[in-house]
Amino acid sequence: MRQYVDFAGLKILMTDEAEAHLRNSHPQDVTYIDLVGDVLGKPDLVLPDPRPNVVRYYGRVDSSGKLLRVVVKRLPEVAYIVTVFSTYRAR
Repeated sequence: MRQYVDFAGLKILMTDEAEAHLRNSHPQDVTYIDLVGDVLGKPDLVLPDPRPNVVRYYGRVDSSGKLLRVVVKRLPEVAYIVTVFSTYRAR
């Protein structure tokens, strides 16, 4: 399990299951796993998700304009990463 702190000081967990999801469902983005902490700590953009208590953090990963989207579920007792993947659009 990995642990991060976002720009507002919120502790966010990446469970082993979430990391396995990244490796299995988004293998092309595994190379960005070391950037998750940077995106959470200094996001370029933070947007609400349509789902309750879910927030999307975005950070640029290269000069092509590609963004890393880190989706976080915030509950009263814990915040955890739902998924991580690259995209060219923040939405």
